Amino acid sequence: MERARPLVNRRRLLKGTALAAVPYALLPDARAGAEPQAVDFPAAEWQPATTYNYTVADRPTAHPVDHVIIHVTQETYAQTLAIFQNPPKKVSAHYLVRSADGHVAQCVREADIAWHAGNWDNNTRSIGCFC
Repeated sequence: MERARPLVNRRRLLKGTALAAVPYALLPDARAGAEPQAVDFPAAEWQPATTYNYTVADRPTAHPVDHVIIHVTQETYAQTLAIFQNPPKKVSAHYLVRSADGHVAQCVREADIAWHAGNWDNNTRSIGCFC
């Protein structure tokens, strides 16, 4: 008598297992049809600022980057992310570092101009980091 073939082959099972190991935050948002963004700093987690709070650019081609501006925030990590995702706030930074454990979130691509320095010239020429 012929043995019945399993419904799921080994390759599909392994793919499913590998997918289950991926952190939920890194999976594409099926509702938005969006793919997760690649980060510029490999250890960072992508936590995008709203597109209303930064300027899309082509740095360093359009604007050379020659310094990093480090800010200290009085808000919590979660509150700062919420501010970057709130259009009326008109502020963002490329990176946010959580003080509790050093976890890094990237909120704006390095090629784009974050609004963090309060000065357009400084914004165009810098990478902004809130700690």
